[in-house]
Amino acid sequence: GEFLAFFDVDAHLRLFEIDSAEKDERRGVTAIVATDAAVAELAHLIVPEIRLTGATAQQAAQESLAGSGWQLGEVSAAGKSDLSAYRDKRWKVLRDIAVQYQARVTPYFVIENGEIVGKIVDVTARENVFRGRLFEGTSGSAQIYVTRSGAPVTKMYGIGKPIGTEDPPTCVTFADVEAPDKPKGHTYIEDADAIALYGEGREDVFSDKYIEDPNELMKKTELKKRSRPKESGTATASDMEHIPGYEHMIVRLYDLVWVRTKTGEDLQAVVINIKRNYLRRGLTKITIGEEADDSGLIKKIAKLSSASSALQKSSASEKNRFLMTR
Repeated sequence: GEFLAFFDVDAHLRLFEIDSAEKDERRGVTAIVATDAAVAELAHLIVPEIRLTGATAQQAAQESLAGSGWQLGEVSAAGKSDLSAYRDKRWKVLRDIAVQYQARVTPYFVIENGEIVGKIVDVTARENVFRGRLFEGTSGSAQIYVTRSGAPVTKMYGIGKPIGTEDPPTCVTFADVEAPDKPKGHTYIEDADAIALYGEGREDVFSDKYIEDPNELMKKTELKKRSRPKESGTATASDMEHIPGYEHMIVRLYDLVWVRTKTGEDLQAVVINIKRNYLRRGLTKITIGEEADDSGLIKKIAKLSSASSALQKSSASEKNRFLMTR
């Protein structure tokens, strides 16, 4: 029945119910396993029924929270999608929204005079914003590891909104779009450099039934994000924004950051997970790389050889582990 609460780096009140606590006398810390109270509450509330077609993120989130006692806060996620739920747990539906709208879902509490006066869920866009943060393996980070994996794609087709009545129907393509390295008439785009490196026969299809504009369809097909092996890594780095004079060095989930390894390689990476150490700021662990849904990808900068060239994660988890000093 005991709770642990603190304000996170975005000044949101996070509340956790303590499941167990184990003291480590030698290290002088207490290891606490706790349940995120916001996620747990949403995981025990049921959505009666939702049937939405072509809904915005705001519409989908409002429907998922209707009658729950939770309010929708900031919404910046864009796009349209279908959403269906029947007797599903609200947290599951919110996680589905996070995937379909490429969003970060954050539930938190509002407190006044020591009492909870509000329950809020933010649905924010996974924006790859560069805020100027550089991690250096020789100074700003204690450790940096980078790995490469995955099979590249060298040619991609694009399929948009159905426009025919036959079965299967004719769909929007970007055949009439003419661009550098993409002749008019081609219903696909290809990467000549990637073909030279990896050969022919590495093809895939991008499909979005809501896209009507051929130019938008070709832009979202994003072959460049698929034409090199995937890269990922971790950096154990100082949480600089909490040091006086360095408040501008903010790092948030899905940010773009520069990474300079000890061997001198420069990478532009996406932050896909942050494990903050609120007691020892220098031991914050930042995971960089790519997501399984391809919404954020690491990119090698131009000076590196092209031959050198991440999972849907929920925005909060129910079980959490803390280390507290005595």
